[in-house]
Amino acid sequence: MKFAHAAICCLTLAACHQHDLGTGANTVEREYARSADKIWSAAVESAKDAGLAVLSERKDGLGGTLVAQRATGEEVRVVVTPLHETRSKATVRVGPGDLTLARLLHERIAENAGMGDARAGFFGGDSEEGSYAADVATCGSAARRTMYALKYEIVRETNGRIDARASGSTPVGVEWVSIKGKTRVTFIAGEAKSAEHREMARRMKEEFETNAGILKN
Repeated sequence: MKFAHAAICCLTLAACHQHDLGTGANTVEREYARSADKIWSAAVESAKDAGLAVLSERKDGLGGTLVAQRATGEEVRVVVTPLHETRSKATVRVGPGDLTLARLLHERIAENAGMGDARAGFFGGDSEEGSYAADVATCGSAARRTMYALKYEIVRETNGRIDARASGSTPVGVEWVSIKGKTRVTFIAGEAKSAEHREMARRMKEEFETNAGILKN
């Protein structure tokens, strides 16, 4: 996806630099199960993908900074912070408080870092499935509450599906469809099959059933 004439900034976190990204409505923060170098490279690539006018960029052992400007004159900033050799954090600020664009930029960074699209789990991850004597509205509401309960960041909601990001930006999702008077619900985690992703799918299913207050059929 392209964000014409937008701007990304990745802030270096060296002790000698002070950067105020603001808080609350101005920022969107995510952790990634990738190194800071990988996320930095993904952020730079994302800026190029978006056709952004880069004003400056800095990088050192503690992070990286890329500054650019939207066509409207608003600045976008992203802070990349190493948390571990294989884990990092990125904070995106799009002034003034454009959360939609900030989340879209995060999605592009995740994709360029090899995390897959937030919907990738529907094609390659592990899954659990259940059939419930409840209507689609009840199941949709329970799926939403499940994401909130597990502290998963909802990326998009469409009719019959919720896509989200779990810890480390792992793609997760819930999909539901009405079949012969019942609702079939599928819980998907990860972009590939693994024991961790199977456990995540199982946890989503258990949390869903608790939130729905219904019995499996």
